[in-house]
Amino acid sequence: MAWWRSNALLSDDNWYLELAAILGSLSCLVALIVVLGKLDNQPIFDWNGVTLNTIVSILSTTAKAWLMLVLAETISQWKWILFSSRRRFLIDLQALDEASRGPLGSLKLLWHARGGLMVWIGALTTLLAMAFDPFIQQLVQFETRLVYDADPKTKIVRAQRYSKGNEVFSSRPFPSENITVNADFSFQSAVLYGLVEPIKSVVQQTLFTCPSGNCSWDKFKSLAVCSACKNVSQILIKASGWRGVLFDYLEADNAAAIAGPMTEYSLPNGLYIDNLNGFQYGYGGQSNTPENVVIPGVVLMTTFGTGNASLTNTFQDNNLLIWAASMLRIRPNSSNSSAAWPDLPVEATECALYFCVNQYESNVTDGILQETVTSMTNATRSLDSWQWYDDSDITLNPSQATSLEFSNPWSVVSRTDLMLGDSFNMSQNAVDSISSYFQTFLSTNLASLIGNDSINGYMLNDSQLQFTPSAVQPLYASADLNATFYALAASMSNAIRAGSDDGLVVTGMSATSVTFYSIQWPWIILPCVVILAGLIHLVGTVLKGKAAGVGIWKSSPLAILSRGSSVPEEFHNLKAVSAMNERAKREIVQLFPTSVEMMTSDDDGSQTLLRPMPRGI
Repeated sequence: MAWWRSNALLSDDNWYLELAAILGSLSCLVALIVVLGKLDNQPIFDWNGVTLNTIVSILSTTAKAWLMLVLAETISQWKWILFSSRRRFLIDLQALDEASRGPLGSLKLLWHARGGLMVWIGALTTLLAMAFDPFIQQLVQFETRLVYDADPKTKIVRAQRYSKGNEVFSSRPFPSENITVNADFSFQSAVLYGLVEPIKSVVQQTLFTCPSGNCSWDKFKSLAVCSACKNVSQILIKASGWRGVLFDYLEADNAAAIAGPMTEYSLPNGLYIDNLNGFQYGYGGQSNTPENVVIPGVVLMTTFGTGNASLTNTFQDNNLLIWAASMLRIRPNSSNSSAAWPDLPVEATECALYFCVNQYESNVTDGILQETVTSMTNATRSLDSWQWYDDSDITLNPSQATSLEFSNPWSVVSRTDLMLGDSFNMSQNAVDSISSYFQTFLSTNLASLIGNDSINGYMLNDSQLQFTPSAVQPLYASADLNATFYALAASMSNAIRAGSDDGLVVTGMSATSVTFYSIQWPWIILPCVVILAGLIHLVGTVLKGKAAGVGIWKSSPLAILSRGSSVPEEFHNLKAVSAMNERAKREIVQLFPTSVEMMTSDDDGSQTLLRPMPRGI
């Protein structure tokens, strides 16, 4: 006998083949899960033209084919199990036979609710197996991601030392010696830009090179400028009196003095603002006071800027101060449009700019730079820095010795670098020129007009706006002074980083687009359920058949013939399908004789022999 005939695995008299098939189906599923698990979140591969989709298709098709083999045989076996227990309508045999052939027959069986629980499990599993391949194909999705690699062409600027700025000394002896100081022009441009542009635009002015449009850098530190703003309304001092004089002093074309009841607000450092009572925001030339005093105009804003920390309200302890500005701004009353002075809101704010060291976390996405900035609070001013040289005959008081404020002629004293932390430096040229620039940019000497130096900037309205210096315009218009000064500091930092000594840069990583596998694991649930149901149905069928004492006949047509009257008598005593196969090879059977007898059951239980009508009658 040939090997395949004797091999027990291929025998029709046991369940070895079906067991091997369900284990093979389960193994394919496990292999599929392992492969997908290994390749999840990995770049796509192509091995000699073989793709992951090809592997998935092979494994899923094999798993489904073996599963359907098992279901066909187990559902067929239930014909013998059910008809061995009791008498049934022959239509049940037909329903089970059709169900074993595929989804349509299984749907009919479920629709007519035939067969019992285990049969329904088999039929339902057959139907669910139709979705096996679509669900498997949904497992593998693709996702494009950016992969970063070191790239020497990816650069961004940083500053360790900044020394730009110009100082020219006259030849006259101190204290008649004069110093001409000019900040670097790119720094001046950065101040103008930062004062009027939002931070998102300022950040894009940072010098960087990113060939791919998507880059990142490790965190790095750089010399920079920081900002801080504080609400000082709680220390405002309110006073009332007669005759508002500030408008008279400041108005450029004032022809005559005015007098009337007035209210003044002031800060401890001397900055103040006053106006005649009764004016309404944004409107001058009124005559609506109880005394019918004509109000020709109003002072909307006053400022006091300084580089001397001791003259500030809240930044006296900042020994890295570049510039601090105290500001009093009159704003409209949002809840009462007809409100008049002194019942209008007065905003009192003090903002400062100071040297610092920042830590930057920079990333470029689609060509747009984004930076997360953290101020390094431990990078404080070194006590050994900013010292004047001993060969000078000039004696400085403690305030002059430590202040960073430019003062002519005292700044003629040569100094060492200003050092922050242990490695970040600003030269004297840079410190003096920046301080001098702010003295002219954000302040004006008004002592000749108001009789003191407590105000060095203002804005008023006498039917047209008057202001000095020009920089008070964006300060008055700003809806958020903290954001304005933050953008200003960032722009100044950009100039320092771009103009640093030695042109220091940080190299980073550039990104390229790579396609990755993204496995959508929820889609694996149905294939797992289907194969598990197939295993359950096989085990249940084997156990039930053994309990019922039914032969393992499965889908064999010879088994059906062995139960019929149209086959030789010897078939009736054969139990094994293999024996039926051997017998069928030797027996010649005429399934459709000229005369066929069929027995049918009458309603009373008696049987009637039916004979076909003779031809021609």
